[in-house]
Amino acid sequence: MDLARARHAKLIATVDTDKVDYRDVELTVEVAFGQDASKKKPVPGAFKKFTETQWNSVKDLVQFYEETMYPIRAMHRVYKSHELTSFHIKDVLKRGLSAFKQDYLDEQKAEQTKVKALMKECDDFIQAAVKDAFTTALCNDLANILRIAGEKNEAAHGMCLKVLEDMNMMRVAYDDVTREILRVAVFNDGPYDNSALLFEVIEAPERGEVSLNQGSLEQISDEALKLISNRHQTPLDDGLLLRSNETHPNLQRSPE
Repeated sequence: MDLARARHAKLIATVDTDKVDYRDVELTVEVAFGQDASKKKPVPGAFKKFTETQWNSVKDLVQFYEETMYPIRAMHRVYKSHELTSFHIKDVLKRGLSAFKQDYLDEQKAEQTKVKALMKECDDFIQAAVKDAFTTALCNDLANILRIAGEKNEAAHGMCLKVLEDMNMMRVAYDDVTREILRVAVFNDGPYDNSALLFEVIEAPERGEVSLNQGSLEQISDEALKLISNRHQTPLDDGLLLRSNETHPNLQRSPE
């Protein structure tokens, strides 16, 4: 990770002269591309340009990143719209004949099939665009450059986190390097055992927990709940109450 500090030193140094908030470049690109339908197609040769271009500044790098992300973000918004419609249809079908007539339910089932097909089209478009533009290693390099630049520039730090979020949205796989970049970016002062933020989380878990655990959400939740229980000498019920679907698991305690 720290090799990038020397290898990209010249590029990283340009954050001192870039008079721009990198987090706003997305909006600038949307305004510029909004009326051009051709911009909603995947950028050809994006991966090659990312890896072979000698970038003059972080601003230019972020600009091309957002231009590449534009069609992906646009299609993702369409996907989320269809997804919301599918959630509504599922709610209608779940209520069934107790609330709706059979004819309407049949219409909704047919509509559900159409929506699923539209969602698949969106997902196929996104995955094809991502396959031609990004890899885990490339995203790691982008995030790491921005992480190092973010030590002196708040906007670059925010852009680093944005790239990591985009990886999640695009389903670009995280590896050990990605998780280390995430850890350093989130805790800011490095993944040290004496991190002030780590100490705060352990000492006061009731305020909310930050976790990079790879276990299941239930396992992480249970561990946090047990820590709170031990600190406050409050017994827990490991059975029905702890596993109830009706309330948040971290709000459940034994009848005692």
